[in-house]
Amino acid sequence: LSEGKDYQWFHRPSLGLHFYGIRSDHTVLKDAALRKALSLAIDRRTLAQQVLEGQFEPARSILPPGMPAHQNLEELLSHDMTAARKHMDQALKDNMGTARQIEIVSASQSAFARKELDYVRNRWQQLGLQVDIKFIADWGEFKRYIKSDAVQIYRYVWIADMPDPDNFLSPLFASDSPVNFTGFRNDQIDQMLVEARGIVDPVQRAEMYQKIEERILQTCPIIPLFYLSIDRVYQSEVQGIKISALGATEMPLHRVWLKGQSHQ
Repeated sequence: LSEGKDYQWFHRPSLGLHFYGIRSDHTVLKDAALRKALSLAIDRRTLAQQVLEGQFEPARSILPPGMPAHQNLEELLSHDMTAARKHMDQALKDNMGTARQIEIVSASQSAFARKELDYVRNRWQQLGLQVDIKFIADWGEFKRYIKSDAVQIYRYVWIADMPDPDNFLSPLFASDSPVNFTGFRNDQIDQMLVEARGIVDPVQRAEMYQKIEERILQTCPIIPLFYLSIDRVYQSEVQGIKISALGATEMPLHRVWLKGQSHQ
């Protein structure tokens, strides 16, 4: 909370993640070594602080802060160009036909999106890759494209409907999920997700989702970039503001009142 003479600015993390989804069953990107190289090449701290001017917190996990089972997995999401180049060399060794050209598709053409995409493209070009950016402004067309076999890497945001780790991990990674656009398939992960839903003890349940998250990140079907935040500005006389991590629509308006007026 920041206050000025005539305004109040509220800033808090939300239960949202901005990431790049990788179509891991695509012929170009099916090698986990290549996907790891792409992830390691990105310095999330520089991206968040310098490119995006400190507006967001760099991601260190799939599950955002405030979500049960949130953990710091910075070792899996670190920036290391030396390791990135080694993984890239391994991918080329494993498959001499590994493509040197990849495509990122984005639904946004904003200045914010372009700065981010330019930064990522620059990092991946340092691995010897040509990176093409495709913009599809129409949301329906964008959704059809990322469901198709043509998509390689897509720019996306996931925001939880409720503060439960299953609301993140099952939709994005369960084999039968209609919004699993990465093509991620893992029978063991599917079974673990089913088991996790049935665990009543909150500590044991969180531990299971943490194991699931770690195993998913080890194969890099997505590249988490940063956690989303909620920023709201209100006039100084507005009191009782409680910003929800689920967004403005979940803010308890019955607690809001205006200074100088009676309230209960």
